[in-house]
Amino acid sequence: MYVKQFMFKSAHGQGAHIEKYASWLGSVLENRVKRVGIIVLAVVMLVGSIALIPLGFIQLELMPSEEPDSMSIIVELPKGYLISDTSAVVEEIESKLYGFEDIDNFTSSIGGDDSNEATIEVELIDEDDRVISGYDMINELRNAVEDIPGADIKVDAALNMGHRPGSGDPISVQISGGSKEDMQALAEQYYKVMKGIEGVEDASTSSLGGLPELVVDFDPALAQAKSLSISSMAMDVRNAVSGYDVTDFRYDGNEVDIEIRTTEDRLDNISDLEKMVFTNPMGEKIPFSEVAKIRIDDGVSQIVHDGGAEYLQVGASNAPDANITQIVRQFQKSIEDIPVPDGITVEYGGEFNDMNESFADMGANFMVALMLVYILLSVQFNSLTQPIVIIISVPLALIGTFIGLAITGNNLGFYSLFGIVSLVGIAVNDAIVLVDYTNYLRNQGMERNEAIVEAVKTRFNPVLATSITTIGGVLPISVADPALGQLGYALIFGLVASTALTLMVIPIVYSMNDGITEKIRDKFGLFVEETEDILDEA
Repeated sequence: MYVKQFMFKSAHGQGAHIEKYASWLGSVLENRVKRVGIIVLAVVMLVGSIALIPLGFIQLELMPSEEPDSMSIIVELPKGYLISDTSAVVEEIESKLYGFEDIDNFTSSIGGDDSNEATIEVELIDEDDRVISGYDMINELRNAVEDIPGADIKVDAALNMGHRPGSGDPISVQISGGSKEDMQALAEQYYKVMKGIEGVEDASTSSLGGLPELVVDFDPALAQAKSLSISSMAMDVRNAVSGYDVTDFRYDGNEVDIEIRTTEDRLDNISDLEKMVFTNPMGEKIPFSEVAKIRIDDGVSQIVHDGGAEYLQVGASNAPDANITQIVRQFQKSIEDIPVPDGITVEYGGEFNDMNESFADMGANFMVALMLVYILLSVQFNSLTQPIVIIISVPLALIGTFIGLAITGNNLGFYSLFGIVSLVGIAVNDAIVLVDYTNYLRNQGMERNEAIVEAVKTRFNPVLATSITTIGGVLPISVADPALGQLGYALIFGLVASTALTLMVIPIVYSMNDGITEKIRDKFGLFVEETEDILDEA
């Protein structure tokens, strides 16, 4: 109240600072060079603030990092191992977990989809009682289990928002469209590159870790010379290994399949398979070794299917202080010299793909919000051009949003985008107040620039008070919850910039828009109705 009465001099906002500002604004409205200069300055500030993103001052992300209260330990043994083998590894991990005082409890699940897989869910004690942070605990656990032989062990945070274990790797490169050999070779090269990037944790590839495979290579030329077909020989090998149904036996309403196959004692090793004999159409017996060879190959750990298409995957997690976008960009730069075989397609999934989709959705929502605001304002003001003047306050707010995110060290993610979309409806309020009161004064017979200055003088404090109260309401969530800091700071700094620049830029844009509208009306007969609504009702 003291400041209100003795510094501002008046409860209606006609203090010395407002008088000085009104006087300056009046001189600017009468000077074309100053008007253009301020508009150009505002555009430069907007471009400069957006440039903070490609310059690296603002990073892109899907969700902000948060302190984990729980984590998951994913255990995977080589394919074919028994559940007893998996249980032994889990028991060894559990024995190490008892040594961490920040762990409250843990639950182990052995078996899962395969006997070689297990998951341990770890719950931590309250954050205030912990000796070390949740992410430091993850690193400690990784160091503790890395020496356990015979298993691939991953430790990851289980977060309330963003990536969760089991939902896929945050960083994912999908290779599809080519032969199995080409895709596997490319996946292994990408895996080596991914492992070497700073900030990458738990890199893996589905092309490694599979069971060894026996591959039978037939010689087409020799087979043709012996009057054998590749398909018939492949069928003989399959029948020898897997057997085949020849008929079924029925009794008492039951049906039993009769299968013919080689007994295990006669097909115990590779040399037994090489003793096979093929029979050609002439009844000649052709030894296996004359037309085929056997080699041992590494099998693929997992071939993922998406929409019927098969692809191999190279995945990884990011360290808490590492940005996924930066990791993917560095990965893309590192693989530029690795040739991609014809027919193979490389795509990016995981959180990077989710982020791009979220940004596209938010961009569409932003445009829809702008269109709705424009339509509503067009109806309210009965004008097609004045809503544009008001909506200009939105890009002015973006200046503050981007600068604020850079200053506070926040990234541009889902929550900050949510704040930007919200600014479409919040930032225009100040401009609506100014434009509406300016129109009212002009309807009362006041000259355009005089009405603009008077509107700014009269509405200065209400505009300021509206923004301050909104900022005061948003500030607590920005400070109390770091995960929502993006949203809060995007709104706060956006409103600060919008309020300051609205009082400076919007009056100038209003004056310039009105002058251009009058010229178009006089020359082409357009905008007659909206101009007359302002001038002729006086």
